[in-house]
Amino acid sequence: MDHHSALPRSVNKQFLFEEEVQNVRDVVLNLKDKWFDIKHTMLASTPTHTVGVNPYEHFAHFLGPSLYSMSGSNEYTDRYRKLAKEYNIILNNIFSKIYERIRLAIEIELKVPCVYKENTSLPGFHIFGHGLNAKPVQYNYFYTHQDSFPSNGLQMEGLASIYSFIIPIQNPKSGAKLEYLLDGQYKPYRYNEGELSYWEGTLPHRIGYFELDGEDDYRITWQIHVAVQQGKGYIFW
Repeated sequence: MDHHSALPRSVNKQFLFEEEVQNVRDVVLNLKDKWFDIKHTMLASTPTHTVGVNPYEHFAHFLGPSLYSMSGSNEYTDRYRKLAKEYNIILNNIFSKIYERIRLAIEIELKVPCVYKENTSLPGFHIFGHGLNAKPVQYNYFYTHQDSFPSNGLQMEGLASIYSFIIPIQNPKSGAKLEYLLDGQYKPYRYNEGELSYWEGTLPHRIGYFELDGEDDYRITWQIHVAVQQGKGYIFW
């Protein structure tokens, strides 16, 4: 596989204007009572400790459920479906116009008609906070992976090409990046707030390590996945 063709690339450096980014950020922060902890997903190895994450130091949350974190068992997949219905109502009521812009931008970029996949979650948010202590917190536990999703979670038969899109809403003061593995070395792809970027799921990658310092320091990203099958794109998260 030639990963050079799968490298991260920008679709629109100013997909969301500065005022729009601020509005989305304000909504996400105002919905803090709707966030749920990464500990309550399949990424948790035990009820009190998440793989690579110290819950007494790190602050990792979701707004809207993600399929990749909740599809490892029938119990979690059923919970994902239930949460998707609940959060889709909330998120669509607020962001319906932006969701349509996202759909159109993806459709143009991938050159296939796109729809939001039924019975899955609308694109939601990763939220990393300053942690539970006053000192700066290092987020350095992310593992290298490729994006693929179980057919039972997507309720699709056969193979699909997976693409990951992202819109940074708030970058840490220390900056934000994706790190991808190319020719045996990690390469950075740096994010700008409001920029729409994507990469192919076959590309080995991870969240670039970062630090958060202070109560107002967050890493917030709008997360989007697309499965392309038989000339049609299905958007989900």
